Amino acid sequence: MLAEARCTLVSGAMEPNGRARLTGYAQGGSGEAALRLRLASAGVTPGTIDWRVRGFEGPYCGALDLLRPHADHFGTTPSGLDLSLPGGRTRLVLGDLLTVNLTLPAFPAYLRVSYFTHDGEVVHLHPTPADPARTFGPRVRIALGDPGAGGPRWEVGPPYGTEMIVAVASERPLFPTGRPEAEQSDAYLAALGAALRAGSGGRTAARVMMVDVAER
Repeated sequence: MLAEARCTLVSGAMEPNGRARLTGYAQGGSGEAALRLRLASAGVTPGTIDWRVRGFEGPYCGALDLLRPHADHFGTTPSGLDLSLPGGRTRLVLGDLLTVNLTLPAFPAYLRVSYFTHDGEVVHLHPTPADPARTFGPRVRIALGDPGAGGPRWEVGPPYGTEMIVAVASERPLFPTGRPEAEQSDAYLAALGAALRAGSGGRTAARVMMVDVAER
């Protein structure tokens, strides 16, 4: 059911106490309600769920539906791909620096990291002309956007709202040539979907993080 629920990206595992821990994202309001209804219709009672699914607002349903088959699934061994902000933050304000911490999956992989804004643009954080595509070893940890380590300086500003960071790791490059550092998200998702369906990258893993961006 989780694998088929539109506009969600939810994984998790069974806890020792027999409850199902669910983590991830579902569209706020109707998306969350639909997911709860699907589970209830299948006989999964609320008391058996540790609900850690976060509702979101933004034009991200297409991206989540595209990436869901490549993300961690409930009850399966995680790929190892992970992304976070320093200190476990999920909210940034005007003037904050954007630094993305990543752990690569359990296989050698190329990496694509992109920042989606709620007004329909995507900015690619890696690869870029200054930080070209290359293979990373299994479970390598890297930080993107750390000026102290010689990285670029990405300062948070408008537009404000819920933004999304997407990491995709693949055994081979997904695209034969580079993409613009910034482009419309619809164009990028169309190209990414074609590459994933064609199997261009070989084994893949995907990870998504929602970030709230505010003026203060």
